[in-house]
Amino acid sequence: MKMYKYLLIFLVVGLNACNLPTQNTNGGATPVISTVPSETSIPTNIPSTNTPVLEPSPTPVEIIATPTARPLPIYADLQLRTEFGNIEENDVVTGGEIYAVWWDKSYDLYNDALEIINVLEKVREGSYLTGLADPPNPGEGYYYNIYLHTSEAGKDNYPDGWANGQGTDTYSMPFLTLPIGYHLNTINLHHEGFHIFQYDSNSPGFDYSNDKGWYIEASASWYAAQKNPDDVEAFLETGSIYALPHQKLWRSWWNPEPETPDNWQRSVRQYGLSSLLYYLSEVEGVAASTFGRGFYVNSFYRPQEYLYRHIENYQEYFGNWAAHNAADFDYISRLQYDRMIYNLNEYADPDDIFPYAAIFPATGTDGEWYTPDPNLLPRDWAYNILQVDANESATWLVEFEGDVVNSSETSYAFFEARVVVKNGDAFTFHSIPLIDGLSGSFEFQTDQTDELIYIVIAAVPENFSGDQYYPYKIKIGKK
Repeated sequence: MKMYKYLLIFLVVGLNACNLPTQNTNGGATPVISTVPSETSIPTNIPSTNTPVLEPSPTPVEIIATPTARPLPIYADLQLRTEFGNIEENDVVTGGEIYAVWWDKSYDLYNDALEIINVLEKVREGSYLTGLADPPNPGEGYYYNIYLHTSEAGKDNYPDGWANGQGTDTYSMPFLTLPIGYHLNTINLHHEGFHIFQYDSNSPGFDYSNDKGWYIEASASWYAAQKNPDDVEAFLETGSIYALPHQKLWRSWWNPEPETPDNWQRSVRQYGLSSLLYYLSEVEGVAASTFGRGFYVNSFYRPQEYLYRHIENYQEYFGNWAAHNAADFDYISRLQYDRMIYNLNEYADPDDIFPYAAIFPATGTDGEWYTPDPNLLPRDWAYNILQVDANESATWLVEFEGDVVNSSETSYAFFEARVVVKNGDAFTFHSIPLIDGLSGSFEFQTDQTDELIYIVIAAVPENFSGDQYYPYKIKIGKK
C-alpha cells in the first residue's frame, strides 16, 4: 500500500488547526448549533417495515493469530540515499536504527533533528506493539528520510510545494516532510510517525481509498492521542463527531454522501474518529494490538468490518461510545473538550452542525410516535441524540421501534439504544434493552435536580459500505 496523498492532506486539517491558540476553559466553550438540516438528495419518504427477502452474505473465514512481542529488526550498514537536496548543501543526522533527518545547512536544526529521532524511535517501538512493521527502506538497505523544510518559496533547496506528511520518491520509497516551525509538534510526530509503519501494509482491505481510507488517519490520530493523553491538541478534529453524529462512519475525501456540503466537519471525520478507537482502548479495554495488526494480516475486510469481527461486544461498545459522546465526551479532559469545540467553531460551516436529531420540551413527544427528518437519521455505524428537558421528579417511559432494513433495503438493521441523564457535570447512563436490536421499551427515574435527558440511538448493522440510513420511530414521555 502506498500513501501518496499524505504529503498535502494533513497540513490542511491538522497543521492549520494545531496552530490555533489554546481555548480559555473558564466556563467551557460554547458550540455553534444549527436547528434546520440542509437539503440533500435523500428522499423524505420512510421505507415501510415490511421485511424483504434478503439472503445473508457469506462470511469469509479469516483467522488472526494473537500478536506476540516481536524484537525490533536490527539493520547493518544502512546507506544514505536521497532524491532531494545533497550532502554538500544539506546537513543530515542518522539514528533510531532506521532514520535519516535532513535539512538545509542555512538552518541550525541539529538538536531538533536529534529530538525528532528520539520521538520516532519510541514511535517505532510502539507501532511494533500494535502489529505494524517497518517501511521498506531499511529492508532495501537505506535509511528512511525525514526532511525539515520551510514552506517559504526559495528559502531552502527542497521543492516549494512540500507540506506536512508522507510521500513516495522516485526510488519507490516513502519519506516524511516536516515544515520548520511545526516539526517538533508532539501530536503531529506521533501521528505521522505511525503512518511510517502503516506504509508497507499487505491487507487490501486497508487501502487508502473509498470506504476503507478513513481508518489510516483515525488509527494514526488514535496512536498520537493514546501516547499523549493529556495533550490539549489530542482531539482537535473530534468536533466533527459532535457536529454530525449521524454521518456514516467511513466518510472521507473519496466517498461523500450525494449532494452534501464539502466542509471542514465532513472532511476531517476520519481524524475525529480517533475518539472511537481511543474510547475502545482506554475505556472498554480493547487491546492496542487490535488497531494495528489488521494492516499486516493480508485482510480483505474493510477496517470497519475487521473491528466488528475482532472486537467482542463491538456493537455494545459503539453504543456506549455514542452515549459518552452525548455526555460531553466525558472520556477526554475538559481542556481537550473545550479545545475541540473551539476548533469546531473556528473551522466548521455553522449551517451544517446538528448534534441533536430533535430537541423536546419536558412533555417529550406528547404521546406521539416521532421519526427524525431523514436528513438526520443515522447512517451506517452512526448515531442520533434526542434531547429532552427534565427538571422534575418523574418516571419516564421510552418506547422504540426500528425499521427492519435500511433505506435502500439492502441489509438488515440493528440498533443500540441508551438513556443519558445530565445533572450538573454528572451523567447517569442506562441501556435500553432491544429485541433483536429492533424494538424495546425502558422506564427510568429523574428528580428535580436533573436537567436534561439524552436518548441515544446508534445504528450498528452488519453492513460495512455504502450510503444507507436507518429509520426508526420513538415515543418519549412521563408515566
